[in-house]
Amino acid sequence: MKLGAFGDTHDCQDEDIKEVVSDEFIPRAVQVIVHTGDLFIQHVKPELYSGFQVNAVLTTNQANDPKFSLSPTDWRFVRPGYHQDPPKFVGNYTDPRANADLKELIDFLQHQRIYNRIIPITYGGETIWVYCGHERSFDVLVNPQNVSDFFARVNQVRDGVRLAFTGHTHHQFVYRHGNITWVNPGSIVDSWSHTKEFATVDTSNWEVVLGRLSNFEAKIQPVTVGIISDTGNVDQLDSGFWKRLVAEFNNRGVTHVICCGNFLPTDIGRKEFNHFQVFYYLLPGHYDNPHKPHNWHLLSYDHPVVEIGGHKFYVQHEIGPEYANFSEIESKKSFSKLLSEYKHLDFIVAGLVPGTILQETDSYVFINPGDARDHKYFATVCLPRREYTVGTVSS
Repeated sequence: MKLGAFGDTHDCQDEDIKEVVSDEFIPRAVQVIVHTGDLFIQHVKPELYSGFQVNAVLTTNQANDPKFSLSPTDWRFVRPGYHQDPPKFVGNYTDPRANADLKELIDFLQHQRIYNRIIPITYGGETIWVYCGHERSFDVLVNPQNVSDFFARVNQVRDGVRLAFTGHTHHQFVYRHGNITWVNPGSIVDSWSHTKEFATVDTSNWEVVLGRLSNFEAKIQPVTVGIISDTGNVDQLDSGFWKRLVAEFNNRGVTHVICCGNFLPTDIGRKEFNHFQVFYYLLPGHYDNPHKPHNWHLLSYDHPVVEIGGHKFYVQHEIGPEYANFSEIESKKSFSKLLSEYKHLDFIVAGLVPGTILQETDSYVFINPGDARDHKYFATVCLPRREYTVGTVSS
């Protein structure tokens, strides 16, 4: 199944919605649309969505609004639970049983909040269960620990949920952990990139594309950068990995490759990469190959920046866990010195975290493609339009 997602349409023009649907969703063979919230009543018109099946997330205020009481044909309004947050209890009971009962009540209310947002989406005989919410994206901004807690609770509420959509923060991200992929498609109105943002998800291989429609005109020729991390001894475990990875890159028009860490010196100069410009980062204690081909370029700890397609990439493998454990607010503070040292830094690329993190901020994009050795993850960045793909090397 191919899903298209966008949200935060607010008071946009009808043409903005029609443009994303006609210019992006239809050519990309999207079959079902998810609207992640902040949908105004004037945009509840099936003709704007070319007759697609639409799953539209309602906000708390809209849940009891008579104007949203009935959905159009082939639409579903996804309503929030009655309790958006568990009630605040003050104090601690001296009776252990009372404390246990209180905890059970809070857990029940938290589960109910998630339960109401989990829906089945069916197309062509295939059914997937998807969490469709709105404000949950703030967990990424404020406390990343809430991300793992959220994933755990989703699977407690309903086993088998593989996909989650949220909106509200007006910027794009992908978090992939275990079997769940969490996507914020960004915003049609007032996005951080000043473009009309959207996402597509292909459930056949769980590939996610974060795209955007822009009015900007760049003079730079388009290039696509493939990014991998933590390949380790993958060649010993899966002798066909590199050939299949190159096939994935070729299908996406990749011209440059970044290997951002835990990349073995024995893989320097691989013949499969002869037609790419390759930039690689070696961990401390690993030594470069002095006889490498001319298309291979070492990124050192002291000089970890490469410019590709007019955009600067800062590559540092070890900062992945640091970023994963920071809130977005904390990471901005932590990277403030880095951002002042390297002017107009567009991408920070890291590794070491098994899952995928692709996080847009107001000044840079953080990319941890995920573990290639164990999970076969990779990412691509298409410049200058800044379209991002996170994918898995097929078996």
